[in-house]
Amino acid sequence: MIYQFNNFELDSANFCLQKDGQNIEIEPQVFNLITYLVENRNRLVTRDEIFEQLWSDRSVLDATLSNHIKNARSILRDDGQSQKVIKTVRGRGYQFVAEIKITNGSSITYSNPDIPSLKPKRRILVSAFSLLFLAFLAFIAFQNFNTVSKQPLISDYAITKKSIAILPFENRSDSKSDGFFTDGIHDDLLTQVSKIHQLKTISRTSVMTYRNTTKNIRVISKELGVTTILEGGVQRAGNEIRINVQLIDALTDQHLWAESYTRELTTENIFAIQTEISKAIAKQLEIVLAPRENKIPTQNLAALEAYFKAKAALDKNTNKGYTEAIAHLEHAIEIDPEFAIAYAELGSRYLDQIYLEGLSAEKQIAKAKPLIEIALKLDKNSSHSYRVFAKLNMYQQNFDAGKLAYQKAINLNSNNAEALGAFGGYNMYEGNIHKAVELLFKAKELNPKDDKLGDSLSLMLLKAGRFDEAKKILEEIIQRKPDYAIAYRTLSDIQFFGDHEIAISIKTLHHSILLDPQFIQTPLYMAMKYEGAGNKGNAVKWLKFYLKIAPESREAEVTRAEILILMNKYNKAFDIYLKEVKKYPDQLYSLLELGEWTGRVIEAVASCQKISPDLFQPDVIVDSRNMATAFVLGRILKSQGKLEQANRLLEGSLKIAKEKVYGGRQSVHHNWVTRILLAMGDKKAALVSFKRYVKLGFHSFKIIEHSDYNSIHDNPEYQRLVKIMEARLKIQQQKLDDMEARGELDIYPLATH
Repeated sequence: MIYQFNNFELDSANFCLQKDGQNIEIEPQVFNLITYLVENRNRLVTRDEIFEQLWSDRSVLDATLSNHIKNARSILRDDGQSQKVIKTVRGRGYQFVAEIKITNGSSITYSNPDIPSLKPKRRILVSAFSLLFLAFLAFIAFQNFNTVSKQPLISDYAITKKSIAILPFENRSDSKSDGFFTDGIHDDLLTQVSKIHQLKTISRTSVMTYRNTTKNIRVISKELGVTTILEGGVQRAGNEIRINVQLIDALTDQHLWAESYTRELTTENIFAIQTEISKAIAKQLEIVLAPRENKIPTQNLAALEAYFKAKAALDKNTNKGYTEAIAHLEHAIEIDPEFAIAYAELGSRYLDQIYLEGLSAEKQIAKAKPLIEIALKLDKNSSHSYRVFAKLNMYQQNFDAGKLAYQKAINLNSNNAEALGAFGGYNMYEGNIHKAVELLFKAKELNPKDDKLGDSLSLMLLKAGRFDEAKKILEEIIQRKPDYAIAYRTLSDIQFFGDHEIAISIKTLHHSILLDPQFIQTPLYMAMKYEGAGNKGNAVKWLKFYLKIAPESREAEVTRAEILILMNKYNKAFDIYLKEVKKYPDQLYSLLELGEWTGRVIEAVASCQKISPDLFQPDVIVDSRNMATAFVLGRILKSQGKLEQANRLLEGSLKIAKEKVYGGRQSVHHNWVTRILLAMGDKKAALVSFKRYVKLGFHSFKIIEHSDYNSIHDNPEYQRLVKIMEARLKIQQQKLDDMEARGELDIYPLATH
């Protein structure tokens, strides 16, 4: 919807505000505030309502809203005296009063390139292991977590009759090696059809599982949750191409439509056929197509073939396949420098090498960024390119811009399961687990056979504490694919965070290494779990092993610091973190904590104030991303007598910490609530919290040895609870000893390096 007022145009769908045709740079929350006031312009909007709509997941002060209103007025050339645009009703709220004209179509033209130019206003503040998880989110990419629905969420897609699965096309060419070309035609057609917003379209990963299937149409439609099926074949002979397709009503087995297309073999004809098929499908399903530009991705057949070969290489899901894909994509853009989707895909592959191969984040971002910008400049309507752009922003920690890019990708193609899934990951890291689970369920409906997506959904359910649902998904995957290492890694996390079975968790993770020894991040997971069991020796071994296989990774320096911490060399670890926070501000929590341990608090706080000055402001926003840093900083400021700001940080941290999240920085297993209450001086409430923590089944040597509990160390109740944890940990250690004695935990990767 386009709202026009004065000389402004507000495009709520595309998250864009312009004045006199020029884009205005605006913070996301200020944009959201203006949009909400505009959409509710016919009534007074109370302050409480705005807080609920914009900041339901965060602890903010009244001054925050006042500042946002002030910024909104400034952007809209309004002020608190004239109030010609936003009117204040004292003690009650606000109302948008400027005269508005509404249009459905967009008259907004985007700047070149069509990329949000937002700069990050807040940064995630996490530790080494959380950095690893951030990379995972980029690769796959607050509501009260106690109220998350226990039932699977069902979107509107589930009940629609307008749904389709395009089964793998048959390669009817004389050469079997032409299979990559047939798959490429199929993939491009699927992408074309998926752009029909009213039509639920099953993603490629799921439909490709039905290649050479003997299942009948009704069984396939039931498994995929669709009412129509498209089958077809491709034949390439000399300078001609023939594509045959037929549309089938899956409920009745009735053929709705069939057509055969024989054309000269050119890229223009290939994409023209795909467009004709899309229109025919829409017509048969009585869908009115919105007019849109159908830009031909490339005019060069050789470039198209190279792109198709890259997609085929990616399907191998091996490091060798990923390397081959990069070579094909580089060749594609060398042949056709205006092949937008090839630029985006190549940029995405470079970014994936950060996570998959441990390559330098800085170097890979430098390689990927110009490619992704070129892709968006060449094609501003590519949902795929915007998803990749969001991934880039996540790696750069430009989280607000990443959010807008995910939303843009989904707005351009509501069937983009990859974008929905990755945006779910973003929402999880924001702390909105309910939204994350909802998005992952929706993505799963579009891609029900994608086991990576199923694994991601189980991870979100783990975060929400829905352990049984998460286990069920993983068990189904493992039953189908007993060698699927990814599922074992996530199952290991459920056993660790949900079942509190450290030994079994390590055994399961060890099994994932046997299945996939090339996955470089596993040593970090293993080190964390051994540290929880109190086996610092093995934790150090695994961290050192990681440094051998990924010496240039982003986590390398932090991993060296973690080794030093385990060896009680805190000053040397502090020196590393002091350098790292300049490049990666998400290390501030560890820096501040080490500052306390080493007596170098002044250095740590000075660095924090320079890097994250918002934490020192009266209107500070404490959320799931900076909660840990806010907690330690609050404790330090309290010790320095700066009580007002200290209380803001500690109270904000406590509110976030009370939300039940499992795994990651905010995880319940860190026992944040008890630690924050102790920092606030409420020992009685802290003991109640600690008792609840132990009753839930948690136990970790990291908790027992932590200095945060020094103030209650001599309390008899605390000592009793610690003995319970020590007894549990003794059982876990005995299990580990037995497993090692049976040879079930042979650390063969370490032995080979």
